[in-house]
Amino acid sequence: STGKLIFANEAAARMTGYDSVKEFLSAPPQHIQQRFELFAESGAPLTFADLPGRQALAHGISGQLISRVHYLDTDAERWSIIQSTPVLDDKGQVQMVINIFRDITDLKNAQLELQNQQAYLLTILATIISAVITTDKEGKVEFMNPAAERLTGWDKTRAPGKPVSDIFRIVSEGTRRTIENPVESLLREEAVTDKVDPVLLIQHDGNELLIEYTVTMLKDPNNQVTGVVFVFRALSPRRHAQQDRLQLT
Repeated sequence: STGKLIFANEAAARMTGYDSVKEFLSAPPQHIQQRFELFAESGAPLTFADLPGRQALAHGISGQLISRVHYLDTDAERWSIIQSTPVLDDKGQVQMVINIFRDITDLKNAQLELQNQQAYLLTILATIISAVITTDKEGKVEFMNPAAERLTGWDKTRAPGKPVSDIFRIVSEGTRRTIENPVESLLREEAVTDKVDPVLLIQHDGNELLIEYTVTMLKDPNNQVTGVVFVFRALSPRRHAQQDRLQLT
């Protein structure tokens, strides 16, 4: 209950920068603390008082924390999950705290790489001329680029989380009949792609715009549906007339 270290394994010694368990256990607490800096996932600095072990010792409650560890002697960085559980006596007083450290550096690096790839992809999508909307597997909007904002009339800050049928409403140019949203039909039928003749897009302000679009199902490496991406663009009257002549021939 004093905070003194009484047991550690080889993995704990290595994660704290010591060559052996004996060296780790014999080190004064202030020496251990001076070997590295701790940061939260947000990047904010952490003190040792912020660690779940200290909370468990002071209040008798279990806790968990993901932290980034910067080793001052080597300038290396590692990520770890710290799980702390208090051990109480029959009177409910804390006798000791069990701290489990798990190195998750490889996992965090993979997550950061994926985030960087996603940011790069979103940057590309934001700069292309065609309008792009992506949804999750429930058909809710996750992303729309500036071109999609202009054509639909929806602000991208208001669209995420909304059903795509609220954003992308289409009717037949000839019959004026409402067309089932292609995202919803693809998710239901698990098709791969869907391309239709030009349709009228009902914009947020009620105006209509002639467009053509292509829809593609997104799947992960396990062939599980993760969402839908579709690309659309406005048709100029001249382009539409050309298409009509091609269909007649």
